[in-house]
Amino acid sequence: MILDNYNPFKKHTFKDKQGKIVYYDYRQKMVYYIPDDKLNKYKMFSNRWMIAITFTVLAVGFIMELKFAILCGAIIDLAMALSFRYKFLPSLVKNDNLHLDQLLPYDPRSARPESNKKILLRVFLYLLFAILLVINAYEQNLIETNAISFYLSLIVAGVSVFIAIYHLYRLIKK
Repeated sequence: MILDNYNPFKKHTFKDKQGKIVYYDYRQKMVYYIPDDKLNKYKMFSNRWMIAITFTVLAVGFIMELKFAILCGAIIDLAMALSFRYKFLPSLVKNDNLHLDQLLPYDPRSARPESNKKILLRVFLYLLFAILLVINAYEQNLIETNAISFYLSLIVAGVSVFIAIYHLYRLIKK
């Protein structure tokens, strides 16, 4: 079956021995070189799950139909996955002679160290997002009208606070 041994949480981004950033496709066992000018686009595609989840939460808040919002989020995720697989990856230079055991681990934080201001801004934005989600849930009285949307908003707000705490920890540890 196609989904045997499929793990969406596998690490796909590595560095080759020359220090170039590469994407490793586990299905095709192929290496794609990601040039610096396409790195931001790759980051957008690698965060497609978060984009779809955020859209779903926002759609539930505005449309108030959970099934339709989940369907829209799934369609967005599928469209981004197909665009990544059939439009973005073919535009990259590929190398089928390089194998996974020849690649080095890549940590994007070590490539470009962030300034303290950027990390504090990120903490502030995540906390602001969490606060706005909670305020929105209470303002729309979701606890009485749509309990699933209310709890979904609280869960996403909790994850946002957790991410903010993680970035604050990174800042303190720095």
